[in-house]
Amino acid sequence: MRHPTRDLRAFVDDGLPDGRRRAVSRHLEQCPSCRAEVAEERRLRSRLRALKVPSPAAGLSEGLPLAAPEAQPRQAAVTARGALVVAAGLGLAGAAVIGGAYAVGNNVGDVAEGQRAGLTAGWAQASTQDELGPEGLQALRASGWTCPELEGLDLELVSAKAVEVAGQPAVELELEGRGERITVYEQRPGARGAGDEAAVNAVSGRAVGEDGFVPDPDSVGAQVWEHPEQPGLVVLASSNVTYTLKSSLPVRSLPEAVQELSLTESARLVPASGADQDALVRILRGLRLFSEPGAP
Repeated sequence: MRHPTRDLRAFVDDGLPDGRRRAVSRHLEQCPSCRAEVAEERRLRSRLRALKVPSPAAGLSEGLPLAAPEAQPRQAAVTARGALVVAAGLGLAGAAVIGGAYAVGNNVGDVAEGQRAGLTAGWAQASTQDELGPEGLQALRASGWTCPELEGLDLELVSAKAVEVAGQPAVELELEGRGERITVYEQRPGARGAGDEAAVNAVSGRAVGEDGFVPDPDSVGAQVWEHPEQPGLVVLASSNVTYTLKSSLPVRSLPEAVQELSLTESARLVPASGADQDALVRILRGLRLFSEPGAP
């Protein structure tokens, strides 16, 4: 079989007919180069799904002007020289907007205390419910929780609830799809003022070191912890959040789930106090405030 280059994207999208999909699957088992292309396509899509504009801190938009000055309409013919002047002016204006967006986005750097309070309050409200529906999950997300549903991995949310892991607030989500079941625990160690404690395996409630996890040396950003005897169990930890993922079919969606969560957290979470924020994240946050002054 020739390299099914034209079919690889459709394969990732589950858009091939059953017979063709089986043929491509058999080819991928024997062809490292095509497997690498499929993995790269999935990686790029995970990055795109993760690139969400971070929400600005509550109340930050109050200091922005409520309305821009009214434009003075006029009709005039623009000469070639005038067009150049306008273009130069737009360039300067664009630079000013970007600079202003950077400055505004930068003002949300030190929000650790407010963030902890929001996380705790949101979880406390959610913990009064046996199960969380769409509105409950949305309320948690509004208070700073991620509640990841791993969009794009052909998984559907089965259930969600607020739980405790080692005495700290957490959210448990059950996802299913294509015969696979993944449980995701989102833990927020700092929500109750905990210090820089070791990452906890939410399944057992013990530190990853106690349970025999080893760090993945290839981790970028958040640290990935793997268990040599339990390939379906992974812990992803940063200073802001810890995820525990348990999969019934670890070779199917677990690697993509870990990658998507790592990228999502890198793009969306506000760094801990004292950490430098990425300039692009600051600009995007500021631009959102300019375009949506009332955004939460």
